[in-house]
Amino acid sequence: MASSEEVEPNLSQADEVSLLREEVGKLTQELLMHRKVLEQCLEVRESVLELLEHREALLQCLEMREGLQVIGEVVDRTSELDLSLAGVSDNTARHGRAIASLTEQQQRTTQTLDAVIRAVKRLDRSRSRQAQRPSGDATSVPSEPVRMLCLSEDGGWRVGGADMLPMCTF
Repeated sequence: MASSEEVEPNLSQADEVSLLREEVGKLTQELLMHRKVLEQCLEVRESVLELLEHREALLQCLEMREGLQVIGEVVDRTSELDLSLAGVSDNTARHGRAIASLTEQQQRTTQTLDAVIRAVKRLDRSRSRQAQRPSGDATSVPSEPVRMLCLSEDGGWRVGGADMLPMCTF
């Protein structure tokens, strides 16, 4: 029996050693994992320290990013203004053509009015000459032919004589 007691503790020691080896293997793996985690923590710490060193530059970059967003909005609004200005330009061109047309009409009206004024002055001179003649000479024919203001074919006015009577519009 003594020999069986000696064998049994030997077996249990072998089992203990294998259990210890397994435990040491697990601890070794756990230590390696902790080491990797600690290395990652150190890398993060270095990155944070680097960020802190360049904090001002990072803040400027963030401000520039906000500025770029503002610039994007300005570009959008500029595009809207360009479209609006194109519409204004079209309206200005249309108004310019209308003004040119009104100017031409005013010139034609001025020319017509000038012709009417000249005709009235001629009639006035003719009447004053007739008034200055003696009353017994009422049957005499005026020395100048009678002139009339007539509408011409192009829509304007012109001064014509008695020979144009069929063409004149009253």
